[in-house]
Amino acid sequence: MNHNFNSDPSALAGYWSPQTSAANFCEIDYEVTHYIAEFINTLSNLAYIWQGVITLPAHLRGRGRELQLWRWPVENLALLLVGVGSMAFHLSLLHEMQIVDESGMYLLVGALDYRLWGHGMGTISQQLFGLLLGSAIFGVIGWNFIGTHDGKADNGIHLALFIALLTALWPRVLYTIKQQSKERKQAKGSEGKDEIARKLMWEYRLGIIYFFSGFGLWLIDGRFCYDLRNVRAIIRIPLAWVLEFHGWWHFLTALGAGRFVWVVRELTTSHAKKN
Repeated sequence: MNHNFNSDPSALAGYWSPQTSAANFCEIDYEVTHYIAEFINTLSNLAYIWQGVITLPAHLRGRGRELQLWRWPVENLALLLVGVGSMAFHLSLLHEMQIVDESGMYLLVGALDYRLWGHGMGTISQQLFGLLLGSAIFGVIGWNFIGTHDGKADNGIHLALFIALLTALWPRVLYTIKQQSKERKQAKGSEGKDEIARKLMWEYRLGIIYFFSGFGLWLIDGRFCYDLRNVRAIIRIPLAWVLEFHGWWHFLTALGAGRFVWVVRELTTSHAKKN
């Protein structure tokens, strides 16, 4: 599927031109302003920053404590990096900024994988797991930074690693929810409803709904780009922005990522095991 629509009339006239990234999405380059390549795709990344703030632990919220970035958990910092990195990428369409964007995606899902799979491991096992995970992530970041196709990043390797990290996360979430629910029921000597598990499953499913809804729009954006552009040309800005589906991908996946951050944190703290 094509995700490099780089023949727009204004593509070479922007402040950051020419494009050096491997990807260029359906939004017409520099249509709104000379200084931002993809306006809606840039602006919509504020959703990741918003989720990075509202999913902070309670003791880091309020009275300006959100600004103490050095105290943020890794997964919240990764959400912030995804937002800032993706903004920089869509703003400039530069190779280096694409790598920053992708790095945030790896670090976010990798941090959740490490927290979830490493929970309950011994110290040495946890360190070895972290080393393996970190080597895979930073190996791909380095490989793509150097550039593999005419100096550009390899989107295939990017997608393979990202999908692998996501695939490792979802089954583990389900298993841990069910296992912890079983332990709570045994501790109480009860087979009734587990409200903690019910809440976790709801948030988990909500995250999946957000993600796959966004992914569906991402696919439509790539498959039917020129049809969407024709419709947007008819209805014109600002109404046309509703059909910038890659921007909706950012918004919906940010919501999904926020739900996963919350669920994984609940599963890996003592709170999730309380009666």
